[in-house]
Amino acid sequence: MELYIEKQFLDDFYLSSDEGALSIGQQALDKILKEYGMIDWFIDCSIDSPEEFEELEKENPLFAYRSNYSPPVTVKDIKTHFFKNSACEQTLIFCMEDHDWFQDAENKGALCFSFSNYEKKIEAIIKSCHKRFDLYEIFPGWQWFEFFRSIPLNFLTINDHFILGDASSQKIKDNLFPMLKILLENNGQNEIQIRVHTEKLNERTPKDEENKAKRIVAKLNSLFAKAPYKFQVVTNQYALGKPFHDRYLYSNFLIVKATRGFNLMPQSTGEDAEIECSSIFDRYHYRQINNRKALHDKYLSRLKSPGFSTLGFVAFPPL
Repeated sequence: MELYIEKQFLDDFYLSSDEGALSIGQQALDKILKEYGMIDWFIDCSIDSPEEFEELEKENPLFAYRSNYSPPVTVKDIKTHFFKNSACEQTLIFCMEDHDWFQDAENKGALCFSFSNYEKKIEAIIKSCHKRFDLYEIFPGWQWFEFFRSIPLNFLTINDHFILGDASSQKIKDNLFPMLKILLENNGQNEIQIRVHTEKLNERTPKDEENKAKRIVAKLNSLFAKAPYKFQVVTNQYALGKPFHDRYLYSNFLIVKATRGFNLMPQSTGEDAEIECSSIFDRYHYRQINNRKALHDKYLSRLKSPGFSTLGFVAFPPL
């Protein structure tokens, strides 16, 4: 995670927080500052000596908590540094005031907060995105995923061995295509690369596998012709010693787990399966998103290494 936070915001957050009566939004930010690892953080103040650093730790225990993981990178201006340097893979920005550049930052994939709205905004994300559905009951349809519309999205990975299956009982046009329409709606200003991991099929030749991937990518490009998405189908055949097992999708801020996969339509009642979604504002799922991304990045790097490209179908378009 990248965390951009104005010093005045951090100070006011500390002074205004009552440990015994934190709101949902305050609790989430408090945990990020105190408990989350794997964060590069940036603050708009100069620190010119060890003595100044120690003084900041004394003034604000939250600064000290965060610095126990790693010291901040000091920047003159958060806006300038963000737009010049951020890859925006998972970025939170906290400023005292709302700024006109927040919309451009969120179009790039960041989540932006002001001191006046961060509590309500984080609470709204938690209430709309932390949800589960018991598939013993009738699945309400793809509108269940509408919460994705409120979250900036600049990549999406789907890991499901059977999502590209097109059996007469479970068609792609009833599952993958409408699901993506809901997930990607209102995220059209971003370039989104989607990696759909296919099942291991020994029955088909690598050429058959590649042709199928080409057909599906072509159909996706046609369905989303007005949006700058980058679709890619990646095999699940050459895993890191063992195949990917769980079925889930994740983006910069959200993860959805489906115990029986995302071919949900049509659905029978009485199944012992569920769908669960959460966000980076839950520490467990924050770690899970980043662990899954690290695993997939390692996997994709291995697929690019000499030797794998000659073993059969790897990806379309090529990695």
